[in-house]
Amino acid sequence: MAASSFTDALEAAYAHNPRITAERARQEATDEGVSQALSNLRPSVSANYQVGRQTNSINQGNDTTGTYHNEGLTLTEPLFRGGGTWASYHAAKQRVQAGQYQLSSVEQQVLLDAVTAYMDVVQASSILDLSKNNQDVLEKQLKAAQERFKVGEVTRTDVAQSEARLSGAKSQMIAAQGQLVSANSAFERVVGHKPEGALAMPDTMPELPAKLDEAIDMAHNANPEMLTAVHSAKSAHYLVDASAATLLPQVSLVGSMNRQYGVDFPGQAQSAQDRIGVNVSIPLYQGGAEYSRVREASSTARQ
Repeated sequence: MAASSFTDALEAAYAHNPRITAERARQEATDEGVSQALSNLRPSVSANYQVGRQTNSINQGNDTTGTYHNEGLTLTEPLFRGGGTWASYHAAKQRVQAGQYQLSSVEQQVLLDAVTAYMDVVQASSILDLSKNNQDVLEKQLKAAQERFKVGEVTRTDVAQSEARLSGAKSQMIAAQGQLVSANSAFERVVGHKPEGALAMPDTMPELPAKLDEAIDMAHNANPEMLTAVHSAKSAHYLVDASAATLLPQVSLVGSMNRQYGVDFPGQAQSAQDRIGVNVSIPLYQGGAEYSRVREASSTARQ
């Protein structure tokens, strides 16, 4: 349904504007970063199964061929990753906060564009009405001048001046019509619908802060672009810690169960192997990439 009032226009823009829709999708993708970061705190479990043919050579000319099966289950629980997991989690949380304020900023801009488009249509419609009225008045004046010229009350110059004024009014009306078409197009682009009928001035408008200091305080504390920058900076600093964590030892608890069956080998029993232990990985040299990533994260955090 086409918007027909000021409130309808804002609601339609908020619900259907493609910029807001795209920004909401981006925010949903950003939200997933928290779940991905938390996954590094949880255990991972994997299973494997292998089947194949195997030939055993016991004595020369006495080979035995059969089918074997291997089954395994492995569980890995991270215990320590240099603090990188929690740093990544906090960085993701800050990115979510920054993204929410970025979404608010886009919403505010789209709503401002909708207000501007609505008022431009109202203004263009009013100008067109005035132009039409002016043209009607000048047409009557021209007819009156022509009648007076016939009886000798005015000169030919007076008639020519009336004709010139009417010609100018017609040009103004054509320009006003073009301005209204342009305003309607802008309205449709922002709101998503063409304006329905004549748009009226809104009954009420939000009140402005009473003092300049109040407006400055509001901008300082609630401006979404500023808050986006604040949380983006916090996220960048957490990412420095996450990058530095790759230089530290990594500790994990590892448990595994493995079963091997040689079903086609006579007399071959089942083989079972169960393990549990702690795996410690100490990075010694990784080609220098880890130090480069730390420097990159530090430079980004200083931006």
